[in-house]
Amino acid sequence: MTDNMTIQNSGMEESSMIEELENQPEVDHFIERINHMSNEELLQDIMRHEKEVRGIDWQALYAEGSSGQLKARQMAADYVDQLQSQLDVQDGFITSAVASLRNATANEVEDMPMWGLAKEGAEEWRDVSGDGLERKVLHRLRTMQSIEASETAGAIANLLLNIHITGLMGRGYGEFKAARIAGQSRRVALFSSIKAVTVAATRAFVAVQVVLIIAEILLFLMAKDAVVYMILLNMTDDDLTVREIAVRNGKQIVQFGSPLAEHESNPKVLPKRDSFEDDDGTVLEETYWTGIFSARKRDLALIGTLGALRLQGNGFPNSAYVGWEIPLTLVGGGPNRCLVSAADEGNADTFAKKTQDQGVLLSRSDSPSARLTGKMHSGFGSEGYMSAIVTPI
Repeated sequence: MTDNMTIQNSGMEESSMIEELENQPEVDHFIERINHMSNEELLQDIMRHEKEVRGIDWQALYAEGSSGQLKARQMAADYVDQLQSQLDVQDGFITSAVASLRNATANEVEDMPMWGLAKEGAEEWRDVSGDGLERKVLHRLRTMQSIEASETAGAIANLLLNIHITGLMGRGYGEFKAARIAGQSRRVALFSSIKAVTVAATRAFVAVQVVLIIAEILLFLMAKDAVVYMILLNMTDDDLTVREIAVRNGKQIVQFGSPLAEHESNPKVLPKRDSFEDDDGTVLEETYWTGIFSARKRDLALIGTLGALRLQGNGFPNSAYVGWEIPLTLVGGGPNRCLVSAADEGNADTFAKKTQDQGVLLSRSDSPSARLTGKMHSGFGSEGYMSAIVTPI
């Protein structure tokens, strides 16, 4: 009798879950709407949402200069603080982000947790270039805004699927992985992971990232204030560790960090592909980790930002180098450029100088087992949407 009741209740719960996942007309309408927006329309919709939902007119405050920018950071900190209290979420990342936003000097580097992508999503980021790179950044940010405003696990799961995200928070990814191995579909596994972490924690986690991206990166991109917004993605079977960061001009403002427990002692790792199978050896899921790195010009400086990363992993015997340059120019901007190498030796500072001399919009370099590709979305404008993608050979 008890076993029958358990089976019956389990069936009812699954039926209710499927109904919540499938009955999402508002989510469907939102996805359809933003999928047809231009880059400029997406940007304006992001700002509209912030003003109407969060109550922050970022553009107006930024236009006031340093006092307005400080006020914007305080308002953002207040909002996240209130949201954390309202949702009754205790999280070290959120608390740290609020404290950072309240810091008047704001010279510290913001930590930004990584996101896990399904194979389809990773391939999209690998292949996109030019204005499409800018579009993917804005499209994901606008979707993240909608995720933080959603109140059900079903709505959040569908929004995450639309941007191919399967790894959200370390614990959430663990739940997702366990559900997939147990035979659940990707969408149901996402739903289960959100339920396990809780909708409240998911909303708060995403809200902090949205606020930090806007306050620390997007406003400066909009102002063409010499900033690079770099997406890094590792599609190989080897971890890549950041060994050195050299910023010759400007300052680093955002650093990605691995959400996986095995990297707790050194979170500056771009984790390898995670693939898991069923008992028959059939691949159930492949997850690829993507992180954000950003740097911009220093306050009141008359030059932009120039620098490089040096990464180390089994696929790159001589290290892997990723360089960027976004000059600050008053007329037209540019030349923005990037450079990557799987063959150079030496330090990151030397490679940054090489980027200034030899940088291009599309750069590729191979080791015996891996390819490193760097793309800068535009050569002009003092704004740099950039990708650095590592793929197997």
